[in-house]
Amino acid sequence: MNLYEQNPYWLMKDGIVSSYPSLDKDLNIDVAIMGAGISAALTAWYLRKSGLSVAVFDRRHVGMGSTAASTAFLQYEIDTPLIELSKLVGEQHAVKSYKLCRKAIYCIADICAGLRPKFDFNLVPSLQHASFKIHKEKLRQEFELRKKHGFEIDWLEQADIKRTFGFEAPGAVFSKDGGQVDAYLLTHRLLKDFQKHGHAVFNNTPIDVIEHARQGVTLTTGNGRKIKAKKLVIACGYES
Repeated sequence: MNLYEQNPYWLMKDGIVSSYPSLDKDLNIDVAIMGAGISAALTAWYLRKSGLSVAVFDRRHVGMGSTAASTAFLQYEIDTPLIELSKLVGEQHAVKSYKLCRKAIYCIADICAGLRPKFDFNLVPSLQHASFKIHKEKLRQEFELRKKHGFEIDWLEQADIKRTFGFEAPGAVFSKDGGQVDAYLLTHRLLKDFQKHGHAVFNNTPIDVIEHARQGVTLTTGNGRKIKAKKLVIACGYES
C-alpha cells in the first residue's frame, strides 16, 4: 500500500479544512446539489438567499474531486480555440462563449472581495505560446480573431518572448485577463457562507439512485435515506 492509499489527503497542503456530517435521515427540500466541488459551491452560494431550501451532497469529502487537483489558474480560453469554435457554432456564439468565460473571472474576483474576511484572489496575465514553428500561423490567426472582438491581448514574436520571459518560442499571445484563486479553499469558504443562511452540506453521502417524477426527483443514498427535491443540480465534475 502506498502513501496515497493510506491517506489520500497527504499531498494537500491544507488537508481537510472543514468537516461536514453524513445524511442520517430522510430529507425534503427544494433543490439538491450533487457534488461538492467549486462548481457546486458556486451554485449553492448563488442560491443561498433565494428563499429555497437547498442542500449539497458529496460521496467523499468536500472539494476532494477535481477541485483539489485544480491549478488555481483561471483563463477564459476554453478547450476549443475561438477560431475552431467559430466553425462549429458560428462566430457570434463562439465569441459570446469566450466573453462569458472572461466575465466569469471578474465575477469570481467580486465574490472573493465580498466575502468576510476577504478571500485571496489575484488578477494575473497569461501567455499562450506556439510550441513549434508550424503552430505559429494558426496561433496568429487565433490572436487576430480575438483582437477583432475586443480581447485585451498582445502578439509576441520570438525575440519578445526571449527578452521578457527568458525562453524561446516561435510566437505567443499575451492576455491581460486571467486570475488565480485556491479553488479548494474557496469551495469551503463559499459553503460555510451557504451554511450560515440555514442550508446543509453533507459528506460521505453517495447518491446511488435517481428517480424522476413530474413533481421532482427522489434520490436514494448509499445507506437507504431518501431525499425528495423539486430540482436537482448535478455538479460532479469529470465523474458525471
